[in-house]
Amino acid sequence: MPKLKIKLPKDIMSLPEKDRQEIVGVLAEAMRLPPVMKVTKAGGDEHNMWSRNGDPLLAEAEDAFYEALVTPAQEMMADVFIALDLSLDGVDMEKSFSADYDAYIGLLKSKNNGKRRIQELIELNKAKRDKFLKYIQDANPFSKKQLKKLDELMRSKLPDYAKVAEDFMIRAGFLGKIRNEAEKQAFETAGAFIDRFPQTIEAAEKEGVVLTLRDKEKAKAEGRKVMILPLTPQESRAVRHAELHCADKITEISERHRAGVRQLVIRAQKERWSAQKLAQELFDAYGEQNRDWRRVAITELAFATNDAYLSGVEEGETVVGMGAENACKYCKQLVIGKTFTVIHKLPKVMDYKTEMQSVWVGKTNYGRKASEYIPAIPMHPNCRCRWHRISRFYKVGEDGKLVLKTTAELIQEERARRGLPPDPNLK
Repeated sequence: MPKLKIKLPKDIMSLPEKDRQEIVGVLAEAMRLPPVMKVTKAGGDEHNMWSRNGDPLLAEAEDAFYEALVTPAQEMMADVFIALDLSLDGVDMEKSFSADYDAYIGLLKSKNNGKRRIQELIELNKAKRDKFLKYIQDANPFSKKQLKKLDELMRSKLPDYAKVAEDFMIRAGFLGKIRNEAEKQAFETAGAFIDRFPQTIEAAEKEGVVLTLRDKEKAKAEGRKVMILPLTPQESRAVRHAELHCADKITEISERHRAGVRQLVIRAQKERWSAQKLAQELFDAYGEQNRDWRRVAITELAFATNDAYLSGVEEGETVVGMGAENACKYCKQLVIGKTFTVIHKLPKVMDYKTEMQSVWVGKTNYGRKASEYIPAIPMHPNCRCRWHRISRFYKVGEDGKLVLKTTAELIQEERARRGLPPDPNLK
């Protein structure tokens, strides 16, 4: 870059765009500012819940959370098949998973698919389990005692949902902190890993985690260690709220699906279904539950991670919404590429301007109709958008990159913050 005799900032702003960006790049590197990035790429394919998240650490968390939820569901369904003495022969798995089948198999890759996993569990346990509810195609209903025993069998497979929620919301809280630290220190999390997380929220308030960054040039090297501090009081509150919401949600889904299995068994006897029809209907119910668990894993982690991230952003700072290039129209209209002010002290009365121009921990569209959506992340179930902090000296350009604001723009913004009208002489 040629030497330029300039006086900051007026002379810089009069230079061609290319020269200005070069200067910004040199200054950013000297000041160790986070690199300029596109704001359209984040998360993963929100239209395909089985695709992996674009954030490697969050992708691992989503997959592990889903596995923790779906494994008991597989064991429960296997025991139901054993109790009813049903077979998986003839069950159409592709029908049960509908359009998600290929994507679901793609996610599992080398793992067993749902049918094979349940089949293995049936083969492993059928000699140990009592076939107390053998299904016979006749007009005789099951007794209340038999149905109660079926319900007890299903309940015996339930994990401690409160503990599952706590484990993964703690993990989400630290992932939010890691994003904040990555922006401050400008490091990449691809290939990074964490050996362990605190076991309780109380412990997370006292213990941090160690993030190991892999050296791309030295694959066998141990990597750089980054210490992530314990949860702050504000971050801890966000995680506690997330834990309560998550535990309640997965309990609700579990109870709904157990009731659905009971209703199928009762209906099968009443309508005198064949054993194969009942087996297909039960596996269809498992397919629906499988999708529910994947949706919970993605959405609840998105809630918790973004809230923890905002908890670590200072009052009055600016964040921009980042999202997948194929995001839905609501994400594109309300969040992606839009900037918002972070607030931690909410006004007593929420007005339209604050709701549309600000974000805060706990802001959500939960319970709203799509036509009533406001800017929030996640915008909707399976949303993989996320917040990214930006300096007030930058804005989002038409190409999706962060570009330096003009002096005039900065002055006009400052006037607006002070309640002054725009200066007509500045353009």
